[in-house]
Amino acid sequence: MGSRVLAELESDKFDDVVRQSSKMVLVDFWAEWCGYCHVMDPIVQDAATKYQDNILAFRMNADENVEIANRLGISGLPVFMIFSDGKPVCSLLGATTRARFESWIEDCVRKNSSNSQ
Repeated sequence: MGSRVLAELESDKFDDVVRQSSKMVLVDFWAEWCGYCHVMDPIVQDAATKYQDNILAFRMNADENVEIANRLGISGLPVFMIFSDGKPVCSLLGATTRARFESWIEDCVRKNSSNSQ
């Protein structure tokens, strides 16, 4: 497999990362036991590279960071959330196609950009 693009985000750094980033932050919430999480991994990795000018992307193991997952109301995996100014602005639950995932990112970035101007 190729090199990993997404860094693992731990709960002690989560709030600082999503609040202080000058870019939108995509977080891929996953777990080792989640088959669909593994299916989505190469799609998310590729999107992180493709959209690196607009977003920072991270992975967060929901089982190891239960307090964050609970705070965000995550009850199924995989879940993808995009944050702007520390707040979740877009979310996507479950596995999907590469085209749909990229479209979701593009739509979210576009909506967030138009709201902040």
